Amino acid sequence: MAVSTLVSTAGASNANTYCTRSDANQYDDDNPQSGTTWSSASNDQKDQALLMATRLLDEHVDWTGAASDSVQRLTWPRTGMWDRNGYGLDSDAIPDGLRDATAEFARQVLAEDRMADDAVSTKGIVGLKAGPVDLSFSGRGKPKVIPDAVFFLLAPSWFDSVRSRMNTTAELVRT
Repeated sequence: MAVSTLVSTAGASNANTYCTRSDANQYDDDNPQSGTTWSSASNDQKDQALLMATRLLDEHVDWTGAASDSVQRLTWPRTGMWDRNGYGLDSDAIPDGLRDATAEFARQVLAEDRMADDAVSTKGIVGLKAGPVDLSFSGRGKPKVIPDAVFFLLAPSWFDSVRSRMNTTAELVRT
């Protein structure tokens, strides 16, 4: 089966991405990277990564505000949203920060499996002893699906929480 055609029309009933391949290519050109994963990927791979990044953002982020229209497929555009400077966002457009976060996420989706469990970050530190060093993990953590580089591109006022970032703090126990 062929990869779905990207539809980035804000508010469309068939929209499936917050970022076009062209915008993601420009984002990649404008931002440093440790490798050439994005630029060496095929167009189908890039489209798959953009589709997955959009889907994971919508599945893992509890956005504030409300969807602008009942027929829109994606959770953006939204009403009642503000940028980092406190100015209202258009309720019929995808903000640049979300577009850039989607592009960054797509780059990272190509670079590694974001759904795979990471032995350290998913277990949760429950104990740390300074001398001699003793580090204990709970083993009950969740994978951190949304990378920090993506998380920090989103304005804090845009979301109430990010699933898999909730309840990830552990109480350090002194022994």
